[in-house]
Amino acid sequence: MKYRDYIPARKLLYPIFQSLAVKGLYEIRLKFPISEIKYDKRLFVNELSHPCVLEMLLNFDREYWDAVMISEDAYLVDGQHRLAVAKLMGIKYIDAVIRKSGAESTFDKRKLRRVRRGQEKYIQT
Repeated sequence: MKYRDYIPARKLLYPIFQSLAVKGLYEIRLKFPISEIKYDKRLFVNELSHPCVLEMLLNFDREYWDAVMISEDAYLVDGQHRLAVAKLMGIKYIDAVIRKSGAESTFDKRKLRRVRRGQEKYIQT
């Protein structure tokens, strides 16, 4: 199924990463080539769930489409299911947040998950 070359991610999380980008910890890259993203399943706690990918594909909603997170050397850090969906849709580019070295200890992943689910609003300090 070919959707199109690029679907912009929702901007809900961008204020978080823009504030951290000033500190040199993250970089937002729009239209990052999917072909350049490296995937190593050993980097993930959970395995890629094909039923989850199928469900995301069948119930695709642009309002919930988020950027993936990659390392500076383009290894996928977060978003293995989104990347799989994008590939199945024939998308060539995806928005990516590049996590710079040293950023791991500065960001609370649980807060990110709550923001994604809409359970918490991000308040920039």
